[in-house]
Amino acid sequence: MRGKLIEDLLYVQAIAAGKYSSAPGTVYNGQASSISNNGIDTQGCDEINFVINVGEVSGTLDVAIYESATNNPAVATAVSGYASPNDTAATAARFTQITPANDNALHNGSIKAKNFKRYLWAQTRVAGASANFGIIAVKGKCDRDPQTNSPVFDLNY
Repeated sequence: MRGKLIEDLLYVQAIAAGKYSSAPGTVYNGQASSISNNGIDTQGCDEINFVINVGEVSGTLDVAIYESATNNPAVATAVSGYASPNDTAATAARFTQITPANDNALHNGSIKAKNFKRYLWAQTRVAGASANFGIIAVKGKCDRDPQTNSPVFDLNY
């Protein structure tokens, strides 16, 4: 029954909330791609919702979701897929670039886990001075209540 929250939700902190500068460059779940064993394991879950809680951004923040069959971000590739059976073009699991014009907000995206590889990463890149943000992944077997804000991407087909 759609709209009824069932059970088995698990919240995973992908990136701890904090102030990040552009110095580290591109990171995967807050770490360099050379560091393995930090992926979000999707085994046993149906759907994953990524939520970015963004504070103040001076510059830009880019966030995309990456996947790999092994727990190694160095070999991960960008997630893309079809949102419905009738789609003719894949949608990238990439958030709208966050700037001072759209910061201080929640941004979310959704992925049906069974259609993608086992391990996922939130790949982030801060350009400019800094960005205050944190990312959580909500893993579970659940139906979603209607939301007033639409996800940036929804790869649940």
